[in-house]
Amino acid sequence: MRAFQAACTAALVAMAALAPLLPHALAAEPPAGDPPAWSLGEGLDALDSFEYRICAGHVVAPLGSECMDLRMEFAGILDGWNGSVWVVQAQFRGHGGPDTAWQDAILRISADGRFSIASDPQHRTVSSLIAGTLFWMDDYAGRGSAQSLEVGEYWGSVMQNRLYVSSIGIEDVAGAASEVATIAYGGAPESSIGILDGFPFPIAAEAYTPLGGAAASQLDYTLQLLGHSKGHAAPPGGTAVSAAAPPAPRPAAPEYGALPGVGDLEWAALIVSEACQAGAQAEPPDPRVREICDGIMPSLPAPPVSARPDPGPARELCTGLLEAPMCYEGAVGRADGITVEVGGSPVRLSMLALPGGQSERDAAASHIGSECPPGTRARVDIDDMQPIDGRGTSMGAVYCRGAAPVNASLLDAGAAPADELQCGISEFAPRQWAERGCGG
Repeated sequence: MRAFQAACTAALVAMAALAPLLPHALAAEPPAGDPPAWSLGEGLDALDSFEYRICAGHVVAPLGSECMDLRMEFAGILDGWNGSVWVVQAQFRGHGGPDTAWQDAILRISADGRFSIASDPQHRTVSSLIAGTLFWMDDYAGRGSAQSLEVGEYWGSVMQNRLYVSSIGIEDVAGAASEVATIAYGGAPESSIGILDGFPFPIAAEAYTPLGGAAASQLDYTLQLLGHSKGHAAPPGGTAVSAAAPPAPRPAAPEYGALPGVGDLEWAALIVSEACQAGAQAEPPDPRVREICDGIMPSLPAPPVSARPDPGPARELCTGLLEAPMCYEGAVGRADGITVEVGGSPVRLSMLALPGGQSERDAAASHIGSECPPGTRARVDIDDMQPIDGRGTSMGAVYCRGAAPVNASLLDAGAAPADELQCGISEFAPRQWAERGCGG
């Protein structure tokens, strides 16, 4: 178990450390001497963890209370054809409500400069609450566009109210004295968001919805940072912030190699290996690449070099690169081309390309309906390497009958063509059913 966890951590650390070699942009630090500025997500590193308390102005149905305690660990970035995605291991619970047990969730947060968030259907309310509170500033200081932290600077408008830097002062942030900028808007009472230069998310907020006229503004939400820990050592001069409480124990993962077939970490090792090779060929060479790769590669399994055996039914049920793979069950709904609703949410079938004509798309949908009739109970295994497509639709394998997913049935029947662009990207690319469409 420890060897498995160490290898997982090493793979994710390697992906983050080699980020400059992969196709996603990270915000650069401003040159020395420039006035202080802030953008959502700045300074965010792999394995950083955060703990917040977020309170809405109403009872949140799944929590049974107005307030939620939230823990997030940004495990690492996965790159796919549709962009880069942070994989976040989250825990949440209602605060002060009848159910205070921690619940686990896997969140997928875009890492391309805009913090759009996706999750499995049962956690959609929680992810929406996070998006509307912790990531609300994305509309004003997102997409890598830093905003000045000088007092009086204008950031935009909120419902015809000026959003601006109202003050800067020393405040206690999770036990450490820090210089906090307050971003404000609205009137009686005024909404305020606390920003710490170099810290990726707001450290506090009290936001109101202006009602206009003589009516008092209505409380929208509050949030408060409870703790934070860095995945890597803080840079010289970095802000010290106290560590969050350790997360509740998670279910034990199987020993690496104990399951049939070849482990998914070997596929992760291939990604890291290719990044190391690209870095070695870069001009001018970066000495940090050799240091990172020499330190990481020995702890990873050997990259796959030949066709791998099909893992079989037990392995197919719920798999992935993560310790807690992203899976859920639900009733099958309508099918459209290579997309099928499960649990009320659309899932695009991984490793398949959309057929060209409408008649072919109708035939693919009909085939899905024959394999997974509406109302059938199905299991969705989200594609860890490309959790969502360019339109935000979940991607994965859907299982209705037997050990093979309906994705495989469509390929075997010729009802949908293989998408060769996914052969080097998808979590399912090394499966025997998928390799048939990748020239294997």
